[in-house]
Amino acid sequence: MTAADPKKKKKKRKKKESLEHKRNRILVALGIFAVVYALDELGALTIAFGEPATSTPALCCSSCRF
Repeated sequence: MTAADPKKKKKKRKKKESLEHKRNRILVALGIFAVVYALDELGALTIAFGEPATSTPALCCSSCRF
C-alpha cells in the first residue's frame, strides 16, 4: 500500500454538487425505508427472520430469565 501524497490536494466539491449529493443520499435512504416498510407490512420480514419476540431472549445475557 502506498501512502497518500502530501502534496496532492483534494478536489473540493462545488456547493451545487454537494447539495445534489446530499439530496441523492436522502432519496436513497427514503427508498430503502419504503422497501423495508412494505416488506414489513406484507409479512415478508416475519417469514424471513421469525417473530421478534422469539429472538429477543437470545440477545439478552444468560442470567436474565424470560
